[in-house]
Amino acid sequence: MEAVAGNIITILFTLVGSTGIALFIVRQFGKSWIETKFTERLQRSKHELDLEIQRLRVEIDSQLSGVLKAQEKEFETLPEAWGKLSNAHGLLAALVNPLQYWPELDRVTEARLAGC
Repeated sequence: MEAVAGNIITILFTLVGSTGIALFIVRQFGKSWIETKFTERLQRSKHELDLEIQRLRVEIDSQLSGVLKAQEKEFETLPEAWGKLSNAHGLLAALVNPLQYWPELDRVTEARLAGC
């Protein structure tokens, strides 16, 4: 009976010791494995964000380029348009000016002015 009890105690101590060693190994390797996976995912996420930032920069640059081209064209055509508009205004004023009627109030009598 003592031999059986001794064997059971030996088996229990062996199991407890083995379990402790196995738990220690799993914790050490598990921790490093988790950290490695986390680092890999973090690097992948950073890479994806960098790609997205680069794509958005290209998109913004292309839109800004279009706006700058439109403004450049506007600055080229606006002075020409204003020049043509000014010439047209001058020609129209010269054409219409003789047709305008300005009454000469100096020649109108006081009685006529009072009647109006």
